[in-house]
Amino acid sequence: MDMDAFVAVNGPVWDRLDELVRWRRSLDGAEVDELIELYQLATTHLSIVRSGSADPILVGRLSSLVARARSAVTGAHSPAWRELVRFFTVSFPVVAYRAGRWWFGAALGSLAVAYVLAVWVVKDPSVQTVVGTPEEIRQLVEHDFADYYSEHPAASFAGQVWVNNAWVSLQVIVSAILLGLPIPWILWQNAANLGIVSGLMHANDKADVFWGLILPHGMLELTAVFLAAGVGMRLGWTVIDPGPRRRAEVLAEQGRAVMSVALGLIAVLLISGLIEAGVTPSGLPTWARIAIGALAEVLFLTYVIVFGRRAVRADETGDIEDAPDLAPTA
Repeated sequence: MDMDAFVAVNGPVWDRLDELVRWRRSLDGAEVDELIELYQLATTHLSIVRSGSADPILVGRLSSLVARARSAVTGAHSPAWRELVRFFTVSFPVVAYRAGRWWFGAALGSLAVAYVLAVWVVKDPSVQTVVGTPEEIRQLVEHDFADYYSEHPAASFAGQVWVNNAWVSLQVIVSAILLGLPIPWILWQNAANLGIVSGLMHANDKADVFWGLILPHGMLELTAVFLAAGVGMRLGWTVIDPGPRRRAEVLAEQGRAVMSVALGLIAVLLISGLIEAGVTPSGLPTWARIAIGALAEVLFLTYVIVFGRRAVRADETGDIEDAPDLAPTA
């Protein structure tokens, strides 16, 4: 394709679209129709340019124009609640569902590491001496572990837990910028901490205390971390193997998917924090506390599977660029 000729023919269309976008607040009905028509045409032009031109300036110009035109077409009269509903029924669950193999692998690997380390700590007393002195270990298993969940008022503790868990997940999300390379190390640290503390509690006959306090909130909390890790590593893999599409295009799409998960996990971790602050240290029987945590986990997984699978069948990707366009109304 002769890109110079293509630009010469379609340049006036882009200029007219730019003009309509700048004057969008004062357009009449005919001009609104023209805006929508030119926006759709410019979107097609952008796709053609991306596939046939290596000129980053031209691609950038058209991308900016299409983005501003989309905002003009969809932004003014698209209710915020509708976007919120779409996010939680399409964008977030479909991204989580499509990355299912990645975060299932992260969960399987992390739990395997935690199990091996826990067994090692229980079976080999010399490992315990490396972890800490007998006095430090006694303080941990007799007081510190249980006291952690009850030493602060529930409301204050919920906020602290939410911030801490969000920070851990944010570390994983940010690691996606580095192609996901630091994520296995973050997962290793998390799994090692879980495995060592579990081993110490079991070795000192405190297994019931450990599981009674860690399971109610831990199932959903760890699932959130594994999900963040899964989409982060998937982003890194798209750079290595983008498939038949252009690497930059796939990377941008997966980057937006990672941000969708980051926003969705705010709600998930809030629920986990509320359980950790209100249910974990409560006077409920151990079986009841664990049942509440298991119910929250099952509901979340069911939500991802049901809504995610439905969105996949509708060919949704969760990418904000695939959101349906809504015409402005009078």
